[in-house]
Amino acid sequence: MLRAAFFAAALLVTPAQAQSGDPLARGMLTFQHHANGLQFPRYTPASLQGCASALEPTTGLRQRLIDLAVQEWARFGYPIARRAGDVSAAFPELAARDLSTAPYNENDPLLLSAIGGYWAALIGVEATGVADVGSHEIAERNALWERTAGELRRNDGWRTPWSAAFISWLMCEAGATPFTLSWAHRDYVDAAIAAADGGPAHLYHARPPDRAPSPGDLLCSHRADYRTDLAARREEFGGLGDMHCDLVIAVNASTRDVLALGGNVENGVTLVRYHVGRGFFRTRLRSYCTPNQLCRGDDERLFTLLALHAREEHEAAFARAPALLAPPLRPPPMFR
Repeated sequence: MLRAAFFAAALLVTPAQAQSGDPLARGMLTFQHHANGLQFPRYTPASLQGCASALEPTTGLRQRLIDLAVQEWARFGYPIARRAGDVSAAFPELAARDLSTAPYNENDPLLLSAIGGYWAALIGVEATGVADVGSHEIAERNALWERTAGELRRNDGWRTPWSAAFISWLMCEAGATPFTLSWAHRDYVDAAIAAADGGPAHLYHARPPDRAPSPGDLLCSHRADYRTDLAARREEFGGLGDMHCDLVIAVNASTRDVLALGGNVENGVTLVRYHVGRGFFRTRLRSYCTPNQLCRGDDERLFTLLALHAREEHEAAFARAPALLAPPLRPPPMFR
């Protein structure tokens, strides 16, 4: 629930104020007055939408994905997932800057606007039987915000999970194509499986999590009550299934630690940690379930590595992301 001050404030972010590659450029958040005296948000997409043009060849794509993801991580206050633990020893880039500031609340007006921008990247996109998932979600949320302000005197923010919308926004803004934009991770996972099996072209190809990833790859896990592996997903291709994917931004070959960023992780764009495990002459990417404990057995949910099929760019580096070197020049969220 948002604090009372939230409803007393008004935030206006116009496309003209936003920078290129910024979700704030995709729409505007304003506040409406309810008859009961409360204010509730309304998100209005910008009239001009569309994705960045793809570059040929795809040189630089990995760095663009890193830069955009770190930009949004900074916007949320550089949150680190509880299960990631202390990653600064393996990644000096983190030790070099103070990330002790508490992360911002996703229901802060500025972050509501940013998440709206992720959804706006899906305007005109058909997925999972919905003709325009971006417009559908924005319209549904605007109606719900007004209704809950009147009935419950509160606001629940973007309650629909937005992690796939975040990945889709990244790909859209980076000019990553062909890529299956969707509000459901399973849609682009299935497209990557099909591409790996010789089907329609897709920028990502699915493979087992049996090697170290590269920056720009996606690590995908099943979640909730859904369980699968890559072979099983091939058999149930196109079926329902709750998933989550994170974008790899850094790999430490000596410690075998992997850093990735995901949306809607602990209510933000949040840093998570994986490990390249070795044993019995095989490699297995693994997740952390607690800061110092790798997931075991049935707790391990990582089931596929989506490998980015783009020219290898040795210059792509987490350490060069502008938002890691200096916080973005934009106002901080209004409430903590």
